[in-house]
Amino acid sequence: MGGSTSWGAGDAASFGWERLKRDPAVIIGAMFVVGLAAGFPNIIGGGIQAALAADAPGVGSAVQGLMQLVGLVISSYFAGGLSLLLLKVARGQPYAFNDILAGGQWFLPILGAQLLTSIAVFVGAIFLIVPGVILGLGLSMTTMCIVDKNLGTIDAMKESWRITTGHKGGLFVYALLALALMLGGLLACCLGTIVAAPITALGYAYIYLRLTGQPIGS
Repeated sequence: MGGSTSWGAGDAASFGWERLKRDPAVIIGAMFVVGLAAGFPNIIGGGIQAALAADAPGVGSAVQGLMQLVGLVISSYFAGGLSLLLLKVARGQPYAFNDILAGGQWFLPILGAQLLTSIAVFVGAIFLIVPGVILGLGLSMTTMCIVDKNLGTIDAMKESWRITTGHKGGLFVYALLALALMLGGLLACCLGTIVAAPITALGYAYIYLRLTGQPIGS
């Protein structure tokens, strides 16, 4: 791996769109399954909380909190496999839908990273929002670092911060672009998010490879 190479937010989004067009079924299918699996506990918890809002609001809130924790655990498991798939796509390597099931080997480091990142961003956000945004941008490549370099939680967070140094402005612009894509997808009867989400995710894989000086698949 060499040093970081130049990239732009528009380049990342264009890359995601071009890769998605080549194999929409597998990429969209993988994103949909992962999103559904991670979000389903929150849906259940929200329904139970709403049902108990009048008679037992405390119990409903407790159930919702528990289901959010379950959702975090599930998303941490699938995050490793999904990152593996996205990196393979970005590199032009052979990949398969079953790659999303390969996250077990990185489960604990990713779970730890998600918990620590959430705490760090929350604490940073208390101080006028801006520190929280900076922390979020600097730690945004942690999962990719865990999967690609097989690092532990703390080492991956440090590596994410290192490779994003000098690039947080660009990452912020890409985050705004990704948000615009997702909002556009929501306005399109929500169906557009099925396309916007994988484009955004592939864009992040592209940025990671650029930040670490790795080749991009043709």
